[in-house]
Amino acid sequence: MDDLAAALLNANRVAFVAPAGCGKTHLIAEAVSTYQGNGRQLVLTHTHAGVDAIRTRLKKFKADPRRYRIETIAGWCLRMTSSFPKLSELASARPTAEEWETVYAAAALLLKSSAIRSVVAESYDGLWVDEYQDCTMAQHAVVMLLAEIVPCRILGDPLQAIFSFGETVNWDRDVVPNVDSQFEGTTPWRWLDSNAALGTWLQGVRSSLLAGQDIDLRRAPVSWKSLGAGNAQQAQLAICRDVGNRAGSVIAIHKWPQQGHALAQRLNGMYTSIEEAECIALLKAAAAIDASSGFMRAVALMDFACECLTKVGADLATTKAAFRQERFPHGRRTDIAQQVEVCCELARQGGFDQVLDCLGCLGEHPHSVLYRRELFDEMNRAVRAVIGGKCTTLVDAAWAIRDRTRHVGRRLGLRTVSTTLRVKGLEFAHAVVLDPAALDMKNLYVAMTRGATSLTVVSARPILHPAV
Repeated sequence: MDDLAAALLNANRVAFVAPAGCGKTHLIAEAVSTYQGNGRQLVLTHTHAGVDAIRTRLKKFKADPRRYRIETIAGWCLRMTSSFPKLSELASARPTAEEWETVYAAAALLLKSSAIRSVVAESYDGLWVDEYQDCTMAQHAVVMLLAEIVPCRILGDPLQAIFSFGETVNWDRDVVPNVDSQFEGTTPWRWLDSNAALGTWLQGVRSSLLAGQDIDLRRAPVSWKSLGAGNAQQAQLAICRDVGNRAGSVIAIHKWPQQGHALAQRLNGMYTSIEEAECIALLKAAAAIDASSGFMRAVALMDFACECLTKVGADLATTKAAFRQERFPHGRRTDIAQQVEVCCELARQGGFDQVLDCLGCLGEHPHSVLYRRELFDEMNRAVRAVIGGKCTTLVDAAWAIRDRTRHVGRRLGLRTVSTTLRVKGLEFAHAVVLDPAALDMKNLYVAMTRGATSLTVVSARPILHPAV
């Protein structure tokens, strides 16, 4: 076993700081895979995709799944507090937005109970928390309480602190005084075999960012693409298509989620767009379907399909307009006759069997492409859960499905468009940064360090002036 992995595994309370791509996820997987005790190691991180990334590494190391548990911090806290709602004084088992801070407060209260501390001590032999720089102070309080019970290893990078949901930890103030020792990693493992020059250059970028200096893309091992004086949107689309034809995984990064959804739609499904953890669109659509019947249930289902599939809105506009008038459409196009018929059947009967049939048929629409696959697939799973009797309402099912994703993680497609928040900690073969001028220093650093083989930056000028 690597000496550093062994040192972390055998430590009582330790921190590991390393730049992007310098082996934090690999280190966790290596250390946990060599754990020989009878209990389990608890591994926590912030995102669903991060959970899957760590699990994938552990599988490569052939780690015994009985020896570890991986969850998001949010997922673990909610699971624990939901299991002991009276003791934790949990306000809501279905938190949204700012309500999550109350979940962490409830988890902290729970961990002050001697009975629960005994449960944790019996359940786990150690704790690993990745991407620690993104912990809110409420999450930090939970981790510090866990650290009183089991050995704790904290891993992170202050320059990648891009979450802004409440006050986040200050590394020097909140981490350093609470660990026995701190190790640092500097080797750019992500790029050594695929593009060592890029890895070395990015280390220089890190130093420049920390010093408040500009980033010069000229003569860098980076593909700089000028937006020119033409249509910026068309230029971005062309560049994404070009990079998307390369071998290996691709991530295209925008600042805002809706920009990503729109880009994936315009690329006709070549890229898929990632949903946020709470997946508000899923819960909103589920509520609309639950609250409707007959013609309006069919409209609600079609509205949802329009968010996930190209062309559906235009091709079924006449059908939807007829449904809104509580009548069936007159005359049907032969090329989409099947899609119109299943929508009509849903309007007639209104059951969840028809909802599922309608989803399946619209997903096979001859002119459309699925660009929000995660959202579409989660709705399919939720509908099946209602049909199977596991949940009584679609909202209940949607929440349960999303909660399961929170615990088990999710896998991304070969070509993905997203924001830095949703892909931080992940590695791709190629990265495309679409609007660097819109990103501050930390978000720009995260975006530029996602691609192991190539980095393409699309901007008006080759010199970037990131805001602090």
